[in-house]
Amino acid sequence: MAGMKDIAAITTCVKKHMRSHMYDIEPAWPFPVPVGLPDQAFLETNAIAVHDNNNEIRQWASKNGCEIITKHRTIGTSVELISKVVVPDESIAMRVVGRTLAAEYREARRRIACLVAACDVAPETIESAARMTGHEQPDDFDLLVSAVRYFRHHDVTGMTPRQIPLTGFSGKWLNESKTNRRKAICRLLGVETLGLSKRPTELRFRYLDPVRDDAELERIIWCPWEGEALSGINMLSSLRTKTRIRLCRRLRRASAYGVLVAL
Repeated sequence: MAGMKDIAAITTCVKKHMRSHMYDIEPAWPFPVPVGLPDQAFLETNAIAVHDNNNEIRQWASKNGCEIITKHRTIGTSVELISKVVVPDESIAMRVVGRTLAAEYREARRRIACLVAACDVAPETIESAARMTGHEQPDDFDLLVSAVRYFRHHDVTGMTPRQIPLTGFSGKWLNESKTNRRKAICRLLGVETLGLSKRPTELRFRYLDPVRDDAELERIIWCPWEGEALSGINMLSSLRTKTRIRLCRRLRRASAYGVLVAL
């Protein structure tokens, strides 16, 4: 309807406002939605349609707990038309926008509350970090908050990610493609870098042959080894993909053969 919103358009405005402000620390409510009254010529030409739309909005607002602001216009006689619909608080807003967006909003507010409790930083920093990690699954976000708490009270300089005593925390998790986890943690801590070191390049292996039960339980190779450490091996098990490929090349050069079982 020209110059006048209907229920669908009002709902769209509320959804847009909710998405834009779900990571704001300060409440974004109440939120007034201008209905937009048409000019006098349109009112006189479309009086019935205007009345019907006005009544539908009034009933919808009453049903959902929204407030209305009215103005008087003349259509032959003085009539009261709704000029604004006011969404008073977030509970009413979640009723208006539907279950899917309401659930997303609740999770966003939970995350803001978690960050406020865990971080002593400026509100805009918390809001920025929350938006950066908004796509993260709840478990990953909770791990991020746990990491921030841990790093605030412990010096981790020189440690590898695997040495951080947090379940699920690793270099792979920290740098996973298309995530801002490391950047968000640094921002919340007010640092440029976490000071973590990379895991050293090394190969770890054990002999399972009973004949060699007197050997060390575990061998660690961190530089090229030309000795007999790999000679006579004809089966490799439980190897990570990258390690398996590198070791296969070495075994081929040593004219060995084997069966690989990758986990």
